[in-house]
Amino acid sequence: MEFGKHFKHIFSSARIGHMKPSRDFFAHVQKSLKVLPQEILFFDDSVTNIKGAKDFGINAHLYTNLEDCRKIMESYLRQS
Repeated sequence: MEFGKHFKHIFSSARIGHMKPSRDFFAHVQKSLKVLPQEILFFDDSVTNIKGAKDFGINAHLYTNLEDCRKIMESYLRQS
């Protein structure tokens, strides 16, 4: 699956130069998007990365499966 077809922005630790859950990684993402941290929706399969994102103020969810991910995204879209 080519994620680039489905998302406007994809952030890679290797390209950014900061590893998750580094605060610098999330600061780079937030600055690049020009939004508040609470306006970012983040999924990851690592509890450590989720904690780092939440500590930064990002809406972060543990990725467990595609269906749950889809439901979470839909709930955020209904709020906007």
